[in-house]
Amino acid sequence: MQEIRSKEDILKEYREAGITDAVRKVIAQEGFAALTIERVAETAQISKGTIYLYFKNKEELIRASVVDTLRIVHDHLVTVIASADDFPGKLRALVRVQLEQIEAHHAFFRALMTERSFLHCEREDDPILERQWQFVKTITELMELGKASGHVRPGVSSEEAAFFLLHHIQGTALRHVNGFLLQPLADADRQIIDFLLNGIGTHGEF
Repeated sequence: MQEIRSKEDILKEYREAGITDAVRKVIAQEGFAALTIERVAETAQISKGTIYLYFKNKEELIRASVVDTLRIVHDHLVTVIASADDFPGKLRALVRVQLEQIEAHHAFFRALMTERSFLHCEREDDPILERQWQFVKTITELMELGKASGHVRPGVSSEEAAFFLLHHIQGTALRHVNGFLLQPLADADRQIIDFLLNGIGTHGEF
């Protein structure tokens, strides 16, 4: 049964999305040092008081923008994976989309990586942690599909493979952010997939 949302809920969601988008723009263009409630209000073209209706302080505002960014990336990821026909196509789509989204929000993610305290999660119900688990669950389900289709070995832990893939993508993005990746980020997907499927052993094991 589809949930019925009130006009107030829709307006709140719309307002919050506009504010978190403004946060991304300020951080991406000017960095964390320039981020103030006043600057966000100016970018969102609303009053400072309106922001305080939805967020208590700047830290809550930043964390909300991280959650919203992860939601945008994950929603797009799910859509693209669903549109691919088979496991290899879905895997390529997953890696490509994640790298493309990191590229699209490059300045924002670069700023986050220099201020990693905003990514720290102390509670299990932290919204950022919950969003990160959504990525793990989505990729775990994809690995299970790979097992069913014979592309992934039956003994492989789907969840471990999901974590490995996520960390590999994030590591590639970190190299890109720090200037250590010589090739365009969008061209790194083939190397990531090859490493995931073939490993580093000459016979697949040591």
